[in-house]
Amino acid sequence: MKKTISILLFTIIITVCSAQSQEYSFSEKYDVEVPAKLTVSSYIGTIDIISSDVNEIELMYLITKNNRIISYNKDDIQNEGISLKVQQDKNNLDISVKYPGDYFELDFSNRIYINFEIHLPKETDCDLITHDGNISIKGLKSDQKCTTADGNITISDVNGKTTIKASDGNITLSKINGSVSVNASDAIIHAEEIKGSVYIDGSDENMFLNNINGQVHCISSEGNIELKNVNGEVTAQTSEGNIIFTNLSGSIEAYTMAGDVQGNIQELKKPITIEAGRGDIDISINKRLGLDLNIRGIRNNTPLKNFRGSSNKYFMKGKVNGGGMAVNLLSIDGKINIAYE
Repeated sequence: MKKTISILLFTIIITVCSAQSQEYSFSEKYDVEVPAKLTVSSYIGTIDIISSDVNEIELMYLITKNNRIISYNKDDIQNEGISLKVQQDKNNLDISVKYPGDYFELDFSNRIYINFEIHLPKETDCDLITHDGNISIKGLKSDQKCTTADGNITISDVNGKTTIKASDGNITLSKINGSVSVNASDAIIHAEEIKGSVYIDGSDENMFLNNINGQVHCISSEGNIELKNVNGEVTAQTSEGNIIFTNLSGSIEAYTMAGDVQGNIQELKKPITIEAGRGDIDISINKRLGLDLNIRGIRNNTPLKNFRGSSNKYFMKGKVNGGGMAVNLLSIDGKINIAYE
């Protein structure tokens, strides 16, 4: 009798633990050859992409209700009135999720959400769309395209072109070998270890870029732009924010209407232009560089060592170390400070 009770209790414990640790609702596998392409379009839900070493795409459906993964299948989804279509054309897999127009009028406790964890070959191009949900991609060797209206995007260890359109979320990019293009609003953007051009255009963003080897173009209407260890040509523009750069090798064009510009330049490969409306400009330049200075500001604090030209506290024009690359600095209502290090 005691043995029977022990077995029963053990069975109950295993059943409870399994229910609590359920990782997905159901899964499907599709054989493909590389290069492959995956398209996912979903109104709401997360999409997690993970690379694998096999020539198949495995879809793991995480159906949630009240923030818990539940045991559902395709028939259960259809019974909810939700359209789920998965179509395969050779090496292309297309997933589409559509909710009825009145579905989100239901009480929250009665709604289900379809989330995906997808394992696929490294050589897979992805085009992922979710209007309300997070997107993550890791370990692919191909081009990636992500769109979300309300969610975070995380992409790492990717070799290929990356294109992002997003709002109301954070964007984190790391270890990307290829060009990056971001169009975003109301986002915080982190990008590091990028080998390729970086183009970011949006509004209300704070941008943090580190270890970039390539051309950089950043525009933000109301946000700060911070650049570290960039080797390339930089264009940075913000209406109401600061621009900060550290260990720049290359060139920079920086514009801010209401903010400061600060930074240090290790090497100049092209002329630089920095303009601030209501803000200060404070930069340091490698003392060995030859420069052609053209500086205009309310108060100019620039050492005159090895300088030949004309200057006063509002204006400086001339050559440092015999001349060389052009340095154009303008502050309409602020101070300009230059240090040689």
